[in-house]
Amino acid sequence: MRTPSEKPKKPTPPPARPWRSAGFSFETKHEKGHSADVAKGLEKIYLNDSAKQDDLKKLHHKKRRWWLRAFTGLVAFCLISSALAWAGLLFLQPNADLPSGSIEVSIDGPDSIMLGQEVTYTVRWKNTSFQPVTDAELRLAYPVEFQKTYASPWPTDPTNEAWKLGIVPAGANGLVTVKGIFIGNIGTQGAFQAISVYRQNGDTRSKQTLVTKALSFTDTVFEGSWNVPAKAVAGDRIDIAFSLHNKGEQSLSGLAARMVLPQGFLPAQATGSRFLPVGSGGEWELALPELSPNATTSLSISGSFVSGLSGDIPFRLRVGAEREKTFVALFESNQIIPVLAGDLSLRLVVNGADADRAITPGEPLRISLSYKNVSPEALGDVRLELSFESIVNGSSATGTSLLNWTRLEDATRGVSSTRPRLQSIVYNKSQIAGLESLAPSDEGIIELAIPTIGTASGTKTADIRLQLSGTMATVGKDKVKRDVKANPIKLSYRSDADLSVEARYFTEEGAPLGSGPLPPVAGKTTVYRVVWNMAKNLHALENMMVEAVLPASVAWNASSLPEAGEISFDETTRTVRWKLNQVPEDVKELQAWFDISLTPTDLDIGRFARLVGDTTFTATDPIVSETIERKKPALTTDLQNDEGASGKGVVRKPET
Repeated sequence: MRTPSEKPKKPTPPPARPWRSAGFSFETKHEKGHSADVAKGLEKIYLNDSAKQDDLKKLHHKKRRWWLRAFTGLVAFCLISSALAWAGLLFLQPNADLPSGSIEVSIDGPDSIMLGQEVTYTVRWKNTSFQPVTDAELRLAYPVEFQKTYASPWPTDPTNEAWKLGIVPAGANGLVTVKGIFIGNIGTQGAFQAISVYRQNGDTRSKQTLVTKALSFTDTVFEGSWNVPAKAVAGDRIDIAFSLHNKGEQSLSGLAARMVLPQGFLPAQATGSRFLPVGSGGEWELALPELSPNATTSLSISGSFVSGLSGDIPFRLRVGAEREKTFVALFESNQIIPVLAGDLSLRLVVNGADADRAITPGEPLRISLSYKNVSPEALGDVRLELSFESIVNGSSATGTSLLNWTRLEDATRGVSSTRPRLQSIVYNKSQIAGLESLAPSDEGIIELAIPTIGTASGTKTADIRLQLSGTMATVGKDKVKRDVKANPIKLSYRSDADLSVEARYFTEEGAPLGSGPLPPVAGKTTVYRVVWNMAKNLHALENMMVEAVLPASVAWNASSLPEAGEISFDETTRTVRWKLNQVPEDVKELQAWFDISLTPTDLDIGRFARLVGDTTFTATDPIVSETIERKKPALTTDLQNDEGASGKGVVRKPET
């Protein structure tokens, strides 16, 4: 029992249950059951009065073995190190599967070019990889129009415009500066290229990076103006002048002016003009002096238009330089000159043509001269002159060098005269009465012929130039001094290459070349040798070919020997061919031979048997750009040039 003084103990209130809360719940029946189980579990943990209940404020870990902890740490360290290593390989170092670094290049400079004005380009390079590269080199490729004036640093290999960089550390960079002038065709385009070549660490093959900068030639430092007559009359001499001004900041040298003269304009021969003909395209060239900044130079040429020419006649001037056998023009200008027909119309025709052409040495010239008064008034005291000039090896010779004047055919009986370099025939009122006063629309024709002469040994080129000119003393009642010319004609000798063909049984000394019965006998085989001999004096030859077909009764012996080229036999077409790509100019003669076997048939008895069909010879003459063709008749057993076999060609019956 307790005493009265003792106060009764108050019951200990249950601990707060924070996991319980009042409120609405939308839990399902299953979810409510699960929540009740959780609450009971928590009450069991926190409301257990057992002395053995653990104090959750004091946690004690069970002791583990030290060697187990050390092993676990070592494994973790290895895993982390391996992960870092793989990350470095994947993200920090290049490999075959990922993009790698290189020597990258760039080009800084203008892409719109003023021709003749100096421009500057800066080429920058940089090693963008994370490691050094070896055997590095920078190369620059300029367009053909570029003329370099400065480079810094100077290339280590000037021939190839290359800079040896050697070993380039990661991130290293540099630059090359070049300056130059473009000499090109205005209105065209070009390209500037920079190439880096290098080897990455461990690679055995070189890599390269290419950068191209497109260029447009849009302007020029030159400007100019023409000074020409307002109109011209055919036959009258005129002067054509041009002023060329350099508005640039640099002096320019090594340039030339080329003037394209129209067909029918004849430059004066004795004006002292410095223009010289270029090729055969009607273009004349004048070398220009050095043109300083803001300097002006004048160009001029004199001449006349051929008889009968009329209308608006164009002239063209280009200023530039030759690059890789091509003339590039950094300035171009055109001009039109109105031309009136004139008073006397002349025309010269040789061998059916009024233009330049090629002829075979020894070929006769059949010449036609025509004249007509095209003015409304009479022409008094008309005089016609036809001149001949022989040009041998590029130099003027006498008019008789390539012409046989002893065999001249001229029914009109013009007066022949000789001047230095020229041989001429003159027709006036003494030969043709109508030339004393040629009425309007009156006309006439003069015809003549003259043989040409073959060339002497050592001749490389040969040409004949013909020029027809006419003068008159009066036009109506007016006295004039006018020299009218027809379009000149140049006749160029093509190669005189020819082929001789013969069959032989014996040499010239009498030694046997063939074998078998002679005369040949039906049913028996006789061997002959066929000889082809090419001879020439003029020009080199290209693509030479000799061909002949063997008859059915003749067999190819597979025995042949050309001095040059090759001989072949086509079994299908039965064609023998001798081919040669080139015959040099200094090679005057070449020979080839081959052996054949003839077995005559009964049909051949009593006649000459055919050995080789018609032989054709073709070759290209590169000087006149023409094909030479020769055809030789078939060969038979009638060996007239073979002293030992002559008269022994008729096929006989076999002996019984």
